[in-house]
Amino acid sequence: SFLGTLLSGFALIEFDRAAAERELMVAALAQAPDFSYIKDTKSKFAAVNNAVAAVHGFRDPRQLVGMSDLDLETVSRKC
Repeated sequence: SFLGTLLSGFALIEFDRAAAERELMVAALAQAPDFSYIKDTKSKFAAVNNAVAAVHGFRDPRQLVGMSDLDLETVSRKC
């Protein structure tokens, strides 16, 4: 029906807008000069910016995703 198609169109537009906003936030977090990170409920990194990665000796912030502070301590002891 027309109403179903219209509602589906609005849902797709809203999904695209939310995805664009998320991409903007991720880019802003990555480029922030301050140490910025987000942890999950198990204290593991869910998002990390370039500054945090660099201070821990990582080139790519995505390498820290899923790690905890204890994991970082273990990595730094091996170096």
